[in-house]
Amino acid sequence: MDHLNLANEEEINSFDQALGDFRDLRMDVDRFTATRLQMGIYGQRQEGVNMVRIKLPGGRLNAPQLGVIADMLEKYARHDVVHITTRQDIQMHYVPLEDTPAVLRHLATAGLTTREAEVLALVARGLRNAEIADALFLSKRTVDHHVSAILRKLGAHTRGEAAAAAARLGALDDGEAAPGGT
Repeated sequence: MDHLNLANEEEINSFDQALGDFRDLRMDVDRFTATRLQMGIYGQRQEGVNMVRIKLPGGRLNAPQLGVIADMLEKYARHDVVHITTRQDIQMHYVPLEDTPAVLRHLATAGLTTREAEVLALVARGLRNAEIADALFLSKRTVDHHVSAILRKLGAHTRGEAAAAAARLGALDDGEAAPGGT
């Protein structure tokens, strides 16, 4: 079976630049927080560390992806456990903020991402961009960007084609396909 890779190096580079701007006081905390959250990086109560939420299309992982998560956990996290959520995500806690771009790049090597898989699942369910934005607490513009990137990565011209390609690649649960078999 082919492997679906929704990782986006351009977005990771943009986040890395935003982190540098934030550290150099060229970006305010509110703007950086919005950028960080869009990348699936969440603050923790403990100072200086973050939780990275890894999205799993259809809740599926392969052995190389598990290996990358284990390597990443060992190399970057200050805690040796990840959590699997009821929404089929993996959460890695205690990751220093300065290491988050490297974590995102490491995830990308295995085709893992922190956001687009979640958007793809909602596209496959037939939600429009405004509905996806509401469901994920994102701006419509951010969702527009994610949907465009998903279509491009899947070589799809329509949302239905994207959902069909994702289903064919095993990236969706049976219940995630949109009505009408797309």
